[in-house]
Amino acid sequence: MEQYKVGEILVRDKSENNALTLLFIDTEPEQGNLGAYYTQIAHVEDFGDGMEVYLEFEAGSIPFKFIGGRATDEDIKNVVEETLKSDNAKEKLNQWKEKIEADKILLEVEKNRIKNIIKEHTQQ
Repeated sequence: MEQYKVGEILVRDKSENNALTLLFIDTEPEQGNLGAYYTQIAHVEDFGDGMEVYLEFEAGSIPFKFIGGRATDEDIKNVVEETLKSDNAKEKLNQWKEKIEADKILLEVEKNRIKNIIKEHTQQ
């Protein structure tokens, strides 16, 4: 299993439902553990009538086999771009950015990456 850092943005494996889920591991997994506690920060899925974007923080546990790897800038851009297609998009992104900034576990480099991508896509 690849070693991921606590607070690093990861993606959930898309094979189950082809959804894009951004998450980060909350605590260092115990030796020999097959999973980790995580916080989901974004979820984008097509339920048949267009993409739905969910920008809420939600805690859970996940087996390592369901982690698809580190989130790329493209993954984060996809979340932002899908959000911009929705009503009240800028308000939703601002609220999400506030939650990102306030989080105590998410790595500072990851917070900056998200904020920069939001800024890049919301400038007129």
